Amino acid sequence: MQLVRLQRLSRLLSRCRAVALLAFPKLVSVGWSSLFYPLAAILSIAPLLGGIWNLEVQTFLQSSILIIFSFYMCSVLYSKRIPAFFIDAKSKVMALLLFLSAISLILSPIKNLISGEWLNLAIGFLIIILSGGLSAIEEKKIFKFIILASYVICALAFYEILFKGQFPPSSTLINPNSLALFSLMIIPLALSIKNYALAGIVFIVLVLTASLAGLMAFAAALLFYLAEVYGIKSKKFIISVIVFGAIMIVYAFVGLEFKSITDRLLWWQDGFKIVSDRLVLGFGFGSFSFIYPAYHESVIGGISSIYAHNYFLEFLAENGIVSSVIWFVFLAVSFIKGRSIIKYSILAVLLHSFVDFGLSLPFNFWVFCFILGVNNKSPKHNEHKKSARGKFYALIIFCLLMTSLNYGYKRLKLNGVYKDIIQASGGQVSNAGDFKESLFLCDKAIKIDKNNSLIYRLKGGLYLKEARKKKDRLSLFEAAASFEEALIHNPYDKAAYKKLLEIYEYAGEKKLIKDIKLRRAKYLK
Repeated sequence: MQLVRLQRLSRLLSRCRAVALLAFPKLVSVGWSSLFYPLAAILSIAPLLGGIWNLEVQTFLQSSILIIFSFYMCSVLYSKRIPAFFIDAKSKVMALLLFLSAISLILSPIKNLISGEWLNLAIGFLIIILSGGLSAIEEKKIFKFIILASYVICALAFYEILFKGQFPPSSTLINPNSLALFSLMIIPLALSIKNYALAGIVFIVLVLTASLAGLMAFAAALLFYLAEVYGIKSKKFIISVIVFGAIMIVYAFVGLEFKSITDRLLWWQDGFKIVSDRLVLGFGFGSFSFIYPAYHESVIGGISSIYAHNYFLEFLAENGIVSSVIWFVFLAVSFIKGRSIIKYSILAVLLHSFVDFGLSLPFNFWVFCFILGVNNKSPKHNEHKKSARGKFYALIIFCLLMTSLNYGYKRLKLNGVYKDIIQASGGQVSNAGDFKESLFLCDKAIKIDKNNSLIYRLKGGLYLKEARKKKDRLSLFEAAASFEEALIHNPYDKAAYKKLLEIYEYAGEKKLIKDIKLRRAKYLK
């Protein structure tokens, strides 16, 4: 039966290919040269949408990149000629990382909550692969797209300062630190194509972000550059070290907040607890914000976070030590063997990421991956190799694309129902009609994704409010059943444990109280 279905799917794909060849003969024959424009558009548009980033924006961009990649790959595989850059050492490393991160996702206890986030990582690795196949002309054209977006981002940053009185600015990039990281990527990129005007403007924006980590990363990257150009024993380098060192010491003394340091130390301490529990494979990419509350103990004056504020620690906690070692070595080699100026984008970003979360944001991560890709370009990127199983591989890619698009559609549909539930309840159940409507929508959401712990937790909250309002014991235990279901799908849900303990204590269920405390002690560290 499965064989018959595969044969039918293969015939369908063949027909799609035939239609594509008839309708778009030039596009298919030219291949990559025509497809780099959509990639350029996505790389430039994504940072501009950072300020309004949500599930809809993310799903649209994810789908666009996956369709572009799949169309291109199916095209070249059907021609049985695979570009050499697709099977070079860099692409093999990316393929291995994709495989290992997929294993981490599959084995994650919260895989249903993070599958969409894993796609952001997968797309970043695909961008690295695709960028390695660009010709010099295509590369410069994509640079122009990104530079245009950079001018817009800088203009909006100045607008925020001059007309909105917002200082430091964040432009379209969520917060000033994220803008600082974007600036660190663009300055060497602009210098590499001798666009000194943009480099100067972006540097001013970097200073205006008042990001101490950003400025220190810039200074350190600049010193590495000077050491490479002049040597560490030259007077120019020694003087530069003294000058920049003095400036950074003064700036750190004036601008550094002690609380910022203590908060990060607490986040890192909790992060290492997460690492120690699943050292080999981690909890899956994008899991930190869901897992972290289970390991975090509130302290007076401290604040919680959905990021580790250390990219390396967060990646290690999410993907495990095997993937992390491979990825970090790849990053180090990319800098050591990279192109003369562009490689300092990599260094500056990684230094900044020791104390912040800018690379956890998809729009920054994708641009960073593009820089990695062009920095690791294969010398044989224009060559092709024959493939005996081209159609088979094309079929696999087509199936993966359909699965991803179906998952994206399901997420959007679920998100729409979730918003309807919030709107129906108004944040609290004000009357019986709201409660029944919200409950109906929860059941509808569960039919869409029966393994989503957030929906069960929301349903439990609705029942709990109803129980408190009407002193209804039945609603109370319906709430308990929903929270228990939430824990089945996410045993690290700190809020669900708290609500269940509250319910069982109110009901006087001593046996259940003991059981929930034992389970909580197992997962909450």
